[in-house]
Formats: sequence, C-alpha cells, structure tokens
Amino acid sequence: TVTTLTHTDKTVAAGKEYRYSVRAVAPDGTLSAYAAGKTIQYVLQAPVISSAVNTATGVKITWGKVTGAAKYAVYRKGPGETGFTKIATVTTLTHTDKTVAAGKEYRYSVRAVAPDGTMSAYSAGKTIKYNG
Repeated sequence: TVTTLTHTDKTVAAGKEYRYSVRAVAPDGTLSAYAAGKTIQYVLQAPVISSAVNTATGVKITWGKVTGAAKYAVYRKGPGETGFTKIATVTTLTHTDKTVAAGKEYRYSVRAVAPDGTMSAYSAGKTIKYNG
C-alpha cells in the first residue's frame, strides 16, 4: 500500500514475468475494483563501461554494477573481426584483457548475467588502441 502514484517492486528476478494491478483505497478503507492489469518481464539493465585503459599487461575494462547481476560476460571485437567474442565471465566490475597485441584496436562490450543465466543487452561498446 502506497500513498504515491508510483511504486517500484524491488523483489523481481530477471527473466521472470510479473502481472501488476492497482486498487484505490478510500479514507474509510473501502477498495475500488482492480484496475486492468499489466504484464511485464523484468530484464537486467545493460552495464555501462566507464573506462578502457592501457596497462602494462593489457587493456583494462571497468563498468558499473547492475542490480540483480550475479556476474558479467565480457566481449571483444578485434582487428578484422565482424562480431564480438566472449573473452571472460567475471564476478568483479573490471577485467584486464591480456591477449591483445600492441598497435591494434579493440572494441569491448559487457553483458550482465542474472543468477538464472538470463543476460542483459550488450553495453554500449568502448574502443581502444592497445599501445603495449
């Protein structure tokens, strides 16, 4: 029960479908009929990559935490590649790609992974040239 016109359900799980409906409560406690319900599927938000930087050992990618994520899948597209390839699955908010070559440009993306294995969309990509 809320006194506002909105409510955020913080108990949802990614990949699950939920149906919501609302009833008005009069000052004397009587309830209106149920409003027409709405069914939605909760999905994880895509991570936001905050940085991709050169280090002595490779390219370090950092992203923000996604509520409901148990882990993150890191993807890379290298020189001459047409699509992304998963290079790591981590539980941290960073990954250092140590398989890069100096002077080559790489594009990275990250997906959040829920405990049940459902995944978010790909994050917006981040491109960097590895200086070695």
